[in-house]
Amino acid sequence: MRMSTTSVAEVDATAEFDDGGVLAVQTHERDLDLRVQAPEERPLSGIEPHAQLTISGADLTVDVVLDADALDALLDGLPVAPRGES
Repeated sequence: MRMSTTSVAEVDATAEFDDGGVLAVQTHERDLDLRVQAPEERPLSGIEPHAQLTISGADLTVDVVLDADALDALLDGLPVAPRGES
């Protein structure tokens, strides 16, 4: 399956991890990269991966794979923001 990829360099990230009722928050304010991958063609079913978000840096890599329902929930939860200047 061919994937389309969009990358953004030098982002800050805050991650919350729920490990059996304990919430750990890690903030990384350094050179992290965000990569968004999505199939070029629509997946055949809703349970197949529809997008993958990857945040990576020197000592951190976080991958989030989204099926159709999770991607819809993410998009519904994003506020509409003006485009940044390049």
